Amino acid sequence: MLISEEELVRLQALGAKRCEEWSSDWPAGDLRVLGQFAPPPRLAIVGTRKADPYGLEIAQRIAENAAERQTAVVSGGAFGIDCAAHEGALRAGGRTMVVLGSGLDHPSPLEHWGLYQRILKANGALLSPFPCDMVARKWSFPQRNQWIAAISQGVIVVQASLQSGALQTARAALKLKRKVWVVPGPFDHPLHQGCHALVNEGAQLLTSAESWSLPGAQLELFDLKKKNTVIGEPDVGGAIWRVTSSDAKTFAELAMAAQLSLPEAAAYLFSLEQEGWVRCVSGNRYVRSCPEFALKKSA
Repeated sequence: MLISEEELVRLQALGAKRCEEWSSDWPAGDLRVLGQFAPPPRLAIVGTRKADPYGLEIAQRIAENAAERQTAVVSGGAFGIDCAAHEGALRAGGRTMVVLGSGLDHPSPLEHWGLYQRILKANGALLSPFPCDMVARKWSFPQRNQWIAAISQGVIVVQASLQSGALQTARAALKLKRKVWVVPGPFDHPLHQGCHALVNEGAQLLTSAESWSLPGAQLELFDLKKKNTVIGEPDVGGAIWRVTSSDAKTFAELAMAAQLSLPEAAAYLFSLEQEGWVRCVSGNRYVRSCPEFALKKSA
């Protein structure tokens, strides 16, 4: 959508502007920018709004890695994987940009207004291809997804069902000859079926938080050897560790599965949580942390 003179005045009042960077393979229309439009390399991290704890952890780890490699993280600001990606970039001191499915006057979802403010303070940006006064519409998100793919040099899909909008982003990226990676998972898990479908369309499997590459992404800012160390099992609490997974379980369920008394299970679970091997999520249930996260906490 082209920007009218009236809207240029509105953008100026918001402290926003028309995007000065442009590429011939971007969608038709103008892109509005509030904040600082990050230069390449830019990596899109997208996925389902209904991510499980494992997916959220992996999205944050990939985003942290991108920040360490001086790569801006692009996503859509939605609940689930998008939000985790933005948070991961911020946590690592990196830059991140949100491509909205609405106008800059009505950033969606409203629940993430605090997140958007932190992104702007960290030299990130809110982007929109829509008029400032437009609220989010059902049809606007597919168009938003096209823009996420277009301004990024690569796309990583962490978790996505067969109906997920993240597949639209990935397919748009493949058409533009961008690099696309997917995080694999159980073949019959609904949150991974969309990712697996993309492999048949040309996407690559992501084997670790570091196993992506983009032109201009720095590779020597961190110790890859240390990050890729195979950590095996924790020194204590192995029985509890072996019955944990990405599916959240209560303390009693873990104790029963590990065939431990409640006092034994409590002691082991406390040690595992302190060292970063497991995490407590909503409902006082526990999930296994991803290996990179456990290694980082115990280092």
